[in-house]
Amino acid sequence: MSKRIIWFSTNQIPIPEQLRELNRIWPGSGKIIHADKAGPGVIIQREVWNSIKDLLDRFDDLEGDEMITVLPMSMISRLLGYNIHPIYAKMKREYRDYMPAMIEHTKNGITLRYNFIGFKRVIGITIDMIPLVPTPEKEVSRRGA
Repeated sequence: MSKRIIWFSTNQIPIPEQLRELNRIWPGSGKIIHADKAGPGVIIQREVWNSIKDLLDRFDDLEGDEMITVLPMSMISRLLGYNIHPIYAKMKREYRDYMPAMIEHTKNGITLRYNFIGFKRVIGITIDMIPLVPTPEKEVSRRGA
C-alpha cells in the first residue's frame, strides 16, 4: 500500500538508498513529490520547527500517512506523547576514510561520513541512569592490571 510520507529535516534530504527502501516497504512511495501534488511519495519539509504543534499542524495540512524525522530526541519524545510514532533513519558513522560512505557532511572543517542502515519506527525513548559517585584517587583497573 502506498503512503504519503512527510520527511522533517532541516539539513538532510533522502538519499537514493533511502528512497529505494521506502519503495520496498510501501511500493509507489519512494519518490520525492511536491507538497501541492496529491498521492503517495515523499514530501520534504526543511523548516525549523519552533513547536511540536506547528510540526503536527503541517503534517495534518499535508495529509501525511507517515512521518520521518531528523529531530532532537526531546522533540521525538514529545511526538510520542501525542501517540505519533515517527520513523527514524538509522545511520552508521564511518570513521575510516577508505570505507565507502553514502552521505558526507562537512561542518566547521570536519567531514562526517555515514551509511544508511535502515528505517526503524520509534515506539519509545528511555534514559537509564545510575547514581554518580566520587571516583577513588587510586582506581583499580577493571582488567585487573
